[in-house]
Amino acid sequence: MSDLISILDIAERTGYEASLITTFNASLPFYEEVILRRLRANGCRQNVVLMDAAQCSSAWDSEATRPRNAGYDYSLIPIRSSAAFHPKIAIFVGPKRASILIGSHNLTVAGFGYNRELTNLIELSAKKREDAGSILNDIWKSLATWLESALGYCPPELIQAALSLQKHTKPFLNENASDISAIFLSQTAGEIGLFAQLKNTVTFEVRRVLVIGAFFDEKLAFLKAIRSTWPGAEIVVGIDPNTVYLPTSLGDPKTRFVDVGTLWTEDKGRYIHAKAVYIEGLDERKIFISGSANPSGPGWGIQSGVANTEAMILLKDGNAFDALVKTGLDGLFGLLSIPSETLEATAAKASQFRISTQPSSPRIVMGTADADARKITVKFPDAQLITDVLPLDSDGGLISTQSTFTAEGSNVEIVLADNTGVIRSLLLKNELTTIARVIVHHTAIIFAGSASSKQHQIRVALGEIGDSGTDISRLIEQVSAVIFSGEVTKHATSVKRSAMRPSEKPDKDRPESLSMSVDEIAGQRRKRKLLEGGDLGYLLDILIQRLHIPKPSIPKTISDAAAGNPEEGQDDDVEPPSPSLIEDEAIAIAVFAKSRSLINKMLAREALAAAEPERVTEMLAQLTAVLAIIKELKHLEMQGRWRDRGFALVDPDAMYKLMTKSMFYLFSSTHAIWNSVENEAIGTEELKSLNVLLSWLAWEIGYDYEEVVPPVWTYEAPDSHDFALSGNGYLGKLFPRLIADDLSKSLEMAVFSTINPVPKERSDANAWINRCLGLGRTLRLGNSTNPTASSKNCRVGGFAYVPNRIEQWTVVLEVDEKLVKLWDFGQDKNGNLEHRGFMHSFVMPLQSGVATVR
Repeated sequence: MSDLISILDIAERTGYEASLITTFNASLPFYEEVILRRLRANGCRQNVVLMDAAQCSSAWDSEATRPRNAGYDYSLIPIRSSAAFHPKIAIFVGPKRASILIGSHNLTVAGFGYNRELTNLIELSAKKREDAGSILNDIWKSLATWLESALGYCPPELIQAALSLQKHTKPFLNENASDISAIFLSQTAGEIGLFAQLKNTVTFEVRRVLVIGAFFDEKLAFLKAIRSTWPGAEIVVGIDPNTVYLPTSLGDPKTRFVDVGTLWTEDKGRYIHAKAVYIEGLDERKIFISGSANPSGPGWGIQSGVANTEAMILLKDGNAFDALVKTGLDGLFGLLSIPSETLEATAAKASQFRISTQPSSPRIVMGTADADARKITVKFPDAQLITDVLPLDSDGGLISTQSTFTAEGSNVEIVLADNTGVIRSLLLKNELTTIARVIVHHTAIIFAGSASSKQHQIRVALGEIGDSGTDISRLIEQVSAVIFSGEVTKHATSVKRSAMRPSEKPDKDRPESLSMSVDEIAGQRRKRKLLEGGDLGYLLDILIQRLHIPKPSIPKTISDAAAGNPEEGQDDDVEPPSPSLIEDEAIAIAVFAKSRSLINKMLAREALAAAEPERVTEMLAQLTAVLAIIKELKHLEMQGRWRDRGFALVDPDAMYKLMTKSMFYLFSSTHAIWNSVENEAIGTEELKSLNVLLSWLAWEIGYDYEEVVPPVWTYEAPDSHDFALSGNGYLGKLFPRLIADDLSKSLEMAVFSTINPVPKERSDANAWINRCLGLGRTLRLGNSTNPTASSKNCRVGGFAYVPNRIEQWTVVLEVDEKLVKLWDFGQDKNGNLEHRGFMHSFVMPLQSGVATVR
């Protein structure tokens, strides 16, 4: 019996940096959500799929096969063929190892897990030049030919990017192999067919032939070619009579059909999709060939000019016999023939349908997006027929945006009013119907996924996050992708409920309007190219650049946003020296500096948004991104060697500064950004995420709710009293909203991801969360007393407000005979909490006894 291969397990291995998969048809959501997710989680950054163009076109007709992120998270290249593009190859390659699969499997759930497939696995190591390295060389020559054939209808940069995968294969090539145990055979229309190549290899007299397959052509041309070439041979054909496409009877008494299902009883019920041919000579010489080619005329190129593109592996002699035995196919020679009436019923059933590779869906063409210019360029020979262009999102839904297009020769250029980041495909229409579908490739985003080996080392080191609910590599992909998506519209229409289709649900994993303006870095191409690597350092650098404010654009009235202000800090985003061998300490130092610079840039963005209200929604999205990255860095500090060696990845002083400044701009009466956004009913999802992240940051800094704040002279440090009061103030703003939006579980997950998972710390964290949630419930339910009898209810550390003057509920700083001083979330020049004083008669304190904190 054969050794069972799990293609899923192979794809999940670590150590790969690039992958290329060819397929006839595909369930692209399965690839995106299962295969690609595993590859990218383990550092495989450059991923390409080649697919039959007609099948690629029809993939959009079904939810089960329609791609969501083709052209965005990976390259999807349709290949045209005179018959069908039919090879099934998977190459996974990294610096030290490579795995090659050549077989019968399509890129589908069934092909990778449920069908009975026959696949050759070749493992290569960079430590030694193995003979199998010559196979990889031959495979790559065929892949290059197929890719270059697409240059007529695919953007050249896309083809060149796919061809660049060759650099990963060089450590494994061996062009001087002395004893090649396996031979790679391929077929393309116009070149020598597989059957002719097979005949050239069989230089001996043939005794018997075994064929297994699921699809036969309507004239059984392949079986007839075998009989004609080796007339004296016994021919045994293994089929599953319940599922095979066998539209006619051969009428050859020397050819026996047997039921392969009776041989593979352990796989009863599984669809048999394997394809193989075994040839045995009178002198014990043998051939075993398996792969993608069905036992049909197009599959083996029987007729010149009518040939699928195929890929096969040929084994000789001892290796061929070993393969026959390991697959269990040797048992087919001893099976009884399928009764003639069963064969006739099978043929009758097959005659009711016809296999066709002709596209029934609009033909597929390729386009590339330029996010900076907000345009998409398409190569389309019938451009003059186009009367309309419809942009579609990842779910195939129409995107409402203004666009114009121009057509010159075979080039079409579509210019959009909004950013191109959400567009996954286009429909090109004439006056009557859809004439083509465009796969939109966001090449800048795809290319950003490729990194140097050194960058990859950093990413792997930072990617060790244990049992975190968040995958740092996924976070990098999401945030960096939306950063490149273009400018944010002034009012963030993408998150308005009215702008969504009724059936549309927000993507829980991706903030919808988390995009950054790219205008500020138009002149920084060199650094951008340097950083397009996909690792955490790259993400931090890109965020820093997007948050940078050019000096001329900073209003002079905002002192703390000006260049050179101490709030901005030193220029920490300068590239640190690159050690010859990247060590943990060097990584920690570099990330510490970058995270500090990132926070400083964010502070300047907040100040700018406070002065220019049209920037507010963009700033909230940026702040959410920055806090998400900071939280993940704090999570990393608690993992593995980072925790063991005590490396800090984030500056605690910078985190404190980010908390205090953010809460000032969000909640002070002079800015009240949070209320302004809430009242306009925009950015709802961003505010929820921001609430959780700011509450987590309050925990991380050490703010806690104190029901009774002792007098200032009881604190050892002079500023501890202010720290306690500001803690009550911050938590009093965040937690009532947290309760209202039912976000306590989200906060719990965030807090637990950045603590040492020991009972004491978990207990302390739970107690803190419960105290603060109790405060949130109290403030949400609390009522004010009658103002004429309210002075006794005002206490330091408690909560009150003044209608139409200061937001409900605000922490009380001082109470004297005349005034109640309420904190307004700022600090004066001496670092003291700024207050606003009100006469007792104007103040509405929280009524005691309405709700209690437990």
